[in-house]
Amino acid sequence: GHAIHEFCMDRRSWRVVFEDRASAESASVPSRRNQSDSQTRGSFAPCPRRHGSMVAHSGGLWVFGGFASCDNVLADLWEFRLDVGTWRLVTSNATPRSERVGGSVGEEHTAEYPAARAEHSAVVFESRMIVFGGYCGRRKLNDAWAFDFRTETWSRADR
Repeated sequence: GHAIHEFCMDRRSWRVVFEDRASAESASVPSRRNQSDSQTRGSFAPCPRRHGSMVAHSGGLWVFGGFASCDNVLADLWEFRLDVGTWRLVTSNATPRSERVGGSVGEEHTAEYPAARAEHSAVVFESRMIVFGGYCGRRKLNDAWAFDFRTETWSRADR
């Protein structure tokens, strides 16, 4: 499985905040389930991944994209609530999108949210998470997207 660890500066020690003991073999992201599923600790969590991003905002850790264990590129967005130790799927890979992705000259991404990506950057600015660039599995990306934490919507940030 996978885990979230926290380092306590005062004690100079690590503690486990979340640990998913489910099989790490599953690389698919579950489709949106009944919201009550997300309330059960450990029963609903993102698949193991690498080269995604994580930002902290308003008591939550927000995880976006990355490579799944089978090298599929992900476009899901998850929130981990530190106060209660639960995950919530905010947006899923399963959401329909245009096949075209942004970043290349003469090509435009027409969906209302970013294409799947890994190796990108993400920062929090005011009430938004800004995601820039990355790799979509075919080429490098050069676009910027903003996720508004208040409305939970994506918009292009580079237009």
